[in-house]
Amino acid sequence: MGFNISTTKVSDIAIARCVGRITVNDGSVKLREFASEIVNAGTAKLILDLSETIYIDSSGMGELASAATIYHNRGGNLVVSNLSVKLTELFHVTKWDTFIKVFPDVTDAVAFFEPIIP
Repeated sequence: MGFNISTTKVSDIAIARCVGRITVNDGSVKLREFASEIVNAGTAKLILDLSETIYIDSSGMGELASAATIYHNRGGNLVVSNLSVKLTELFHVTKWDTFIKVFPDVTDAVAFFEPIIP
């Protein structure tokens, strides 16, 4: 299985549905290139929906960190949502959830970017 990304927008937020494996052979470089293209196009808010991401190897984690760094360095923010149980454990054990915000679903991630103003 390869790796594919499809994008939708809600307001000024890009939501990227990542499907497949983010590995050295399948998707790690695609992820970094995608993040660069999106931020260069002026979208400072990116949600990676990982509900259909079945595996991330160390190369994929490195590219995820690169993508988050690209966003951070350009004044934007990248968050992830819909992690499987295994990916949630990986983010927790490696402490990645301390520098990349993790949300249970896309709705919560969107709410993070668009808080309700009373």
